[in-house]
Amino acid sequence: MEVYLLYGILLAGSPTFGLEALLLGSGGKLSLIHGEKRKLAATSLPIGLTLVGISIVLTHTFSLPPLYLCILPLGLAYLAGKIIGTQTKETSRKGEIPIQEKTTDLEIKNMLKKRGLEGLAKDNKEEN
Repeated sequence: MEVYLLYGILLAGSPTFGLEALLLGSGGKLSLIHGEKRKLAATSLPIGLTLVGISIVLTHTFSLPPLYLCILPLGLAYLAGKIIGTQTKETSRKGEIPIQEKTTDLEIKNMLKKRGLEGLAKDNKEEN
């Protein structure tokens, strides 16, 4: 009976394992890859369910104690993160973000003046 309770806890926490795999794969830059929270949840849920499902099947198949049921999703999340990382690098190369032009000194001074920080907008000539 206790093992089924553990199954329920792992299945309820499966989105966390999916999110962990996504974080490991993207290097913590989820906001750049998955913009919306719904899209992030929709991506992490199937990954987490897959990780927990594989760990449950492996535990039953090899008749492993419940300790392995708790450890397997962590190891599988690490492996999934590595796989996601390779996939993310390939897709980021295809759709590179264009680099913005450098901000000029005049634009920086105007931004500082708008924020009330005119003292920081001094020229280097005035300091010498």
